[in-house]
Amino acid sequence: MTDARAASFRPVVTYRLTFSKTGRARWLGHLDVMRTFERAFRRSGIPVVLSQGHNPRPRMRFVFPSAVGMTARADILYVDVDADEHTDPGLGKHDISSPPTWLADLNATLPDGLSVSSAESVPESQRKVDLASYNVAHYRIGFRCSALVETAHVEQILRELAAEGQPSVVRRGDGSARHVDARRHLVRMRLERPVPEHLEVYLTSRFGQEGTLRPFDLAAILEERLPGLELQSVERLCLDKERQEPLIDPTVVIGVCTT
Repeated sequence: MTDARAASFRPVVTYRLTFSKTGRARWLGHLDVMRTFERAFRRSGIPVVLSQGHNPRPRMRFVFPSAVGMTARADILYVDVDADEHTDPGLGKHDISSPPTWLADLNATLPDGLSVSSAESVPESQRKVDLASYNVAHYRIGFRCSALVETAHVEQILRELAAEGQPSVVRRGDGSARHVDARRHLVRMRLERPVPEHLEVYLTSRFGQEGTLRPFDLAAILEERLPGLELQSVERLCLDKERQEPLIDPTVVIGVCTT
């Protein structure tokens, strides 16, 4: 019996890990992040369960992979761990039921910029529901801003964008274009300008099978409509679970802070 086949008969614990991707690590693509975590689990001695088939892989599921160049402050990763392996002599060195005993070793094997801050077990009956319930992402988009750009003008552009019934056109560097339906996925936006030379847009958008409003696309639209803006940074602050209350009209919830 293969290891993957044998693992299918062993008790499994699913953990929800919260991790960050910062600094130089923000330039890692999703496949690179996935392979990095696979190596880290293996090197730290955490018995991750393997999938079945001819090419067994660690059973990990990322809720919403972050884009290259994007900082992620609190992304979510689900991983299936063999609940019994730590009790078998010589097979494991961790008490899997106690995350603090193995999180330190896991972080020690991750490169600078990747770090796991917490691990919570998910009941077997809630695994799929818990994973599927995440569908909202919160971002902070930073711009260098000419002092000549008026805050009121930026607010007006955001309101117009939120109210538009037709998709916006985003121009790419290679001359091609794509259509972005901001209103379809937008939950809310908030504008802050802590100093005249810096502007921040806080974006909350839905994601899922029907797509999402990408912060880089929103930034491209704003740069095109507001000469004097230059994208400086994109951060995903966290992923959020589905809310039961209806979405508020995004043309109403845009707020401006200039202090």
